[in-house]
Amino acid sequence: MLLGGALAATALASSALVCSGAPAGAASATWHPVYQATSFPNGYYTSVAATGTKNAWAVGTKNNSGGLIAARWINSHWQSVSVPGASSFATSSSPVVAGSSATNMWIFGRLTNSAEKILRWNGSWHPVPAPPDDAADSPIVFSPTDAWAIGTQHGTSAGSCTSTTLWNWTGGPKWIAHTVGFCATGLGGTWAKDVWAVGTQTLPATRARISAAYWNGTHWKAITMPHPYTYDWLPQVVVGSIKNVWLTGDNKNSVHPAQPGRGWALHWNGSSWYQTPASVLDASPGVALVGSDLWMGPDQEWTGAWLNRTPDAALFGPPSAGGVHPGLLAIAAIPGSSSIWGAGYLKGGSDGPLIAAFGSVP
Repeated sequence: MLLGGALAATALASSALVCSGAPAGAASATWHPVYQATSFPNGYYTSVAATGTKNAWAVGTKNNSGGLIAARWINSHWQSVSVPGASSFATSSSPVVAGSSATNMWIFGRLTNSAEKILRWNGSWHPVPAPPDDAADSPIVFSPTDAWAIGTQHGTSAGSCTSTTLWNWTGGPKWIAHTVGFCATGLGGTWAKDVWAVGTQTLPATRARISAAYWNGTHWKAITMPHPYTYDWLPQVVVGSIKNVWLTGDNKNSVHPAQPGRGWALHWNGSSWYQTPASVLDASPGVALVGSDLWMGPDQEWTGAWLNRTPDAALFGPPSAGGVHPGLLAIAAIPGSSSIWGAGYLKGGSDGPLIAAFGSVP
């Protein structure tokens, strides 16, 4: 349902620490709730994706009872979507949605029997066979006949990892296997000949060095790059163009060693790499590009210096130590606008699946 009355009219307050380089007017924008799935009071959204101002999807889990939930942005409002076999998805599935258009949206998740389940929406639902190793993590989708996902990590002994299978869907009937020589944890790209994989050289038990590879349409090539360490957060990648690529990781939290590390990003501009200073906030799950600005989670933005925002505790619940907000679990830039969708759960008063927007609703 659309949030109405006082809640819909209440924007999230924002206490902003603005470093030099922040854009004019950035501090005036806020997170505000847009939609709450009240039919699933104990559920939460785990993924959100947008292909434009008129098409976005969010998926998640019912939590206590298991099963998948989904919502779609259409005709300027969010509405719940019925997904075939939704009740068979596991509570711990953490389903993911990805797509390229309003008629090409994919849902990836795990069933209660641990099997991978993939569905594609083109106006109606169609099953897509799972990869042979039954793994399809961090998926990206360019067209009905071009999608990528991370498969099994391979090692020479327990706790090690020397390579990862990457799966490419080219229309079927089967996924095609590729291999990169590191532990891949994230995929990103803009089209069939511009795909990036990022990960670590070993399993990050305490710390591990970043590695990346690039797909040019015919083969994967290891990237010559700096290899900074990451500690707690698995590396992710977001691609705006071949000259605008961001890899993310975290430094060890020296102030609070038991807490997550402080987020940083590594930027490729087409000719050289630049590593940002560590954020004053903890590393956050979810990355998005809005114009030339990088978002790491819902409360930190790189515009040449970190711009930090803390959402209002009255609506989303208090931030955790270090400022990371627990209520929004995924973010997605809205193409064709300067706004962002956030998905997660509402805290304070009534828990439940929540979709919020930063900036104006398209």
